[in-house]
Amino acid sequence: MKAFKSFILFYFIFSSFCLAQWNQSIVTSGKTLLRDAVFTDSNILCAFDFSRFYLSIDGGISYTQKDQAMFGYKKIQIINDSTYFLTIFENYLLLTSDSGNTWTKFYIKDAFGDTINNDHILVAYFYSNGKAMLIANYNKPDSCPNAFTSDNFGLSWNKIDCSSIQVKSEMNPAFSNPYRIFNFDNKLFMESPYYYNKLIVVFDYGKQIKELNWNISGGILYDFAFKDSLNGIIIFGEKMYKTTDGAQSVSQLFSPPPVFCGNISYAKPVDSTSQAFYMAAGSSGAYISKNDGQSWSKLGDEDYNYIGFGNSKFGIASVSFSVPEWYYFVGLPMGVPNEIADKRIDKIYPNPASNVLHIETTIAKPSFTVSTILGQQVNTISYTKSAQGSYTLDINNLAAGNYILSISDGERKYFKKFIVSSK
Repeated sequence: MKAFKSFILFYFIFSSFCLAQWNQSIVTSGKTLLRDAVFTDSNILCAFDFSRFYLSIDGGISYTQKDQAMFGYKKIQIINDSTYFLTIFENYLLLTSDSGNTWTKFYIKDAFGDTINNDHILVAYFYSNGKAMLIANYNKPDSCPNAFTSDNFGLSWNKIDCSSIQVKSEMNPAFSNPYRIFNFDNKLFMESPYYYNKLIVVFDYGKQIKELNWNISGGILYDFAFKDSLNGIIIFGEKMYKTTDGAQSVSQLFSPPPVFCGNISYAKPVDSTSQAFYMAAGSSGAYISKNDGQSWSKLGDEDYNYIGFGNSKFGIASVSFSVPEWYYFVGLPMGVPNEIADKRIDKIYPNPASNVLHIETTIAKPSFTVSTILGQQVNTISYTKSAQGSYTLDINNLAAGNYILSISDGERKYFKKFIVSSK
């Protein structure tokens, strides 16, 4: 933890002069587009692509694939540093108590220990005080869903009386995206599991459920982000809306990003030196707003399929290139380095290396920097030019370990990981 605090301090000092870039995450095995991620205060990040679970203990810099392939998941939730619940689009949850090394099917049972018969779990949420709520598919039209509450971290469940639930809609079986959930005290905001254009609000730990309908036509509810229980931004179709009354009503923002953005996230400040912001992103680029969506600044042209934040100094993004890449940042994000679409570093070798590292690049006048995996820059690197586009770095003074090579063309930075072997 002390090392991570030093890492944060280093980047904060650095970002006061040059705001930090997104940096490529190091993943030890193949991956596809990032689909869901959740953070903890202790610097743990659980992430999913479309079939696998990954765990990062350094806040998104590197990952370990923790299980066999998984399909049909809906949402990951961290209970503590080693215990996570995974919502599956079937009649059970998945539970791990050893940081994702093994997973156990966690069936929904009533107070008598009998398995509750339901078709599919749509969404489940566990509170830190042991309470939990769950909504399951009930496919009878115009009726309330199967909603359950628990007081013991899901060991047993009680079905909610249907008369207390205001949601009465037919299930939309095509809705299979992971649900965005925002928790404020005992109130939850989440996407409606029934239609594409509504939010549901859960009160009193699941004992009351209300569906919000703003009578907006001609679009789909793509994503939403709340900065507190009263204020937030909602992407509906190709327009943005704001709410200041707990999503009871919405009004259109007339200064949204000038291109379509399919996802949005809010980054909370972690101290008095940080600034909160919204970041909206999609197929045409990413934009940032520091004034609640009244104006936006463009960060980059990359194709983003996911963005998420632990706080205003740390976040994660997934970029939709032909070989998808994940990125993390420390400091205000200022765009993703375009190293995948624009191969400016052709080759580094040998890797692992011991005394010298050879680089081939198409950059005319490159500058090189080397950093440790924790972001500490190494200032004693020298290099020679051996031929057009070929350079040799002297790494004889580097201790054995993992390093990040950064090559700049004066505008963008390009990154490659390399390993220094024992001398």
